[in-house]
Amino acid sequence: MTVPKRPSLTLQRSILPGHYNLKIVPCPINYSFLGECSIEIFIAEPTFGITLHAKELNIQTAVARDHLNGYSVTATSVSYNVEEETITLEFPQILHVASSWILDVTYIGLVNDKLTGFYRSVYTDANGNVHQLTTTQFQSTHARRAFPCWDEPSIKATFSLTLVAPQGMTCLSNMSVQSRSLLENGMQEVSFLKTPIMSTYLLAWVIGDFDFIEAYSSGDFNGEQVRCRVYAPMGLADQGQYSLDLAVKSVEYFSRMFNIPYPLPKLDMVAVPDFAPGAMENWGLITFRTYALLIDEYGPQERKHEIAATVVHEISHQWFGNLVTMEWWSDLWLFEGFATHLAYIVVDELFPCWDIWSEFVKQIQEVLKHDSLRTSHPVEVGVGNPGELTQIFDEVSYMKGASVIRMLCAWLGQDRLLLGVRKFIHKYMWSNANTEDLWVTLAEECKVDVPGFMSKWTRQTGYPVLLIKELDESTILVRQNIFLSTGDVREEEEALIWPIPLGLMTAADTTPSNIMMDTKEMTLKVDTTRWYKFNMGQTGFFRVSYPSKTLDLLGQAFGTEQLNAANRIGLLTDVAALITSGIAPTSCFLTLLKYFDDEQNYL
Repeated sequence: MTVPKRPSLTLQRSILPGHYNLKIVPCPINYSFLGECSIEIFIAEPTFGITLHAKELNIQTAVARDHLNGYSVTATSVSYNVEEETITLEFPQILHVASSWILDVTYIGLVNDKLTGFYRSVYTDANGNVHQLTTTQFQSTHARRAFPCWDEPSIKATFSLTLVAPQGMTCLSNMSVQSRSLLENGMQEVSFLKTPIMSTYLLAWVIGDFDFIEAYSSGDFNGEQVRCRVYAPMGLADQGQYSLDLAVKSVEYFSRMFNIPYPLPKLDMVAVPDFAPGAMENWGLITFRTYALLIDEYGPQERKHEIAATVVHEISHQWFGNLVTMEWWSDLWLFEGFATHLAYIVVDELFPCWDIWSEFVKQIQEVLKHDSLRTSHPVEVGVGNPGELTQIFDEVSYMKGASVIRMLCAWLGQDRLLLGVRKFIHKYMWSNANTEDLWVTLAEECKVDVPGFMSKWTRQTGYPVLLIKELDESTILVRQNIFLSTGDVREEEEALIWPIPLGLMTAADTTPSNIMMDTKEMTLKVDTTRWYKFNMGQTGFFRVSYPSKTLDLLGQAFGTEQLNAANRIGLLTDVAALITSGIAPTSCFLTLLKYFDDEQNYL
């Protein structure tokens, strides 16, 4: 049940960065780049060496200078640790304790084709013209491919970036352009405003040929409207209008939700032809797969739903993830899960006719399948090495994480949850926090044991099924077991218990109850001659096995407002899964299926 927070591969904290001054000069002929990195560092203990992250960088020079007293010393050796992706700079004299050190490093790196770090891409426009571009993808641990740094989410700093690129090309980064000068060789030098304090993986830049469209949001920055833009490959900017409209509304919505104005002067969203993730929440410069950002006005409705969920998710990260950042990668599931949940809240508010929560219930069915196997894993998993992230964080981590957060929201109430999240962001803004920090903040706000509730759901593999037995016409027995698709529950697994918000609604009382089941069994007073349903709205991450008679009563009630699409999806998928596991007979599926003859919902 214990999740380690600090692995052995993190850098020592006796030397920390305060500010990076970074200059990048790409050399397109041989797909390399020249880098100049000046880092303001704080040395807390005397040392002869400085260790920081770097990968596939060829260090040319390294000089440490104390700018207050004019003292400087050049590194005499550079040692590379390939496994830990670090370099150690050794100096002939001791570097004394001071906050006035600057580490100047020049180096050569690769503009790779691996879709990570600083990489190159290409696209062909509608006229057949080929366009080259370069961009970055630093999450989780790829900033070290572009510049030597302390590449951990909890080691935040500010950044000043300068890019050298061919004249006429668009240069973008997290902040607005501060200055632009033309060089004699047909190149330009573009410098950007200093960023706020942030993690290395959120730094980003893009160089290439783009068209753009823009609008302004009232989610103000220092009293000014926030400029929002969509950048697209040449000739495709108009296909960004849908996402641009979403961005403007989302910035305004989250500014109100968190009671914090958008923290930067602008928000750019860029369609990148070659991009590994669906999107990346770089602060002020969100990058997307082209497919996840651009769509024409006649595009399919299903894709518009997907784009809306993605765009709003990434914008929510500008606060929940960027302004407040995870302490370590073990907490990545939390920030992704919450961003997903917050995105659905906003999309549902903007487009109530979409019934977006029914789409969510449909999406989590695959996760419910995967998590019913013994080969599954808990949501919250300790990460000792960031290289493990791609192996550990999957659908179970992200979508189950979002599902249990939704369940928490249903239990606490959305208004109380959002007040707690607002308090959390205000408390940890410009800093880092972990999972326990959020649970404690929510507990303080809502006066309930959030840590105790959530630890069972995030640190325990699998999920429960409620087995309903009708004792008489007014009493039912509810028993919880772990649900396994194989049906072969072992003796030690029988002992597992989850705290389950039952969400019980009956034909007589259509307001879902807030009963919490934290025991193996419990009896409830329910009129069994009429329909009743647990997990109303499918807000809980569990399945329910009803007697056949009750399924028939539920089927008869399908035409009522209470048993909406989400509930119908939940009932049908629960029965199908229960049959597969041997808990329910096939006849139960047939009992329910006959009531779908007049189903109108495409889900």
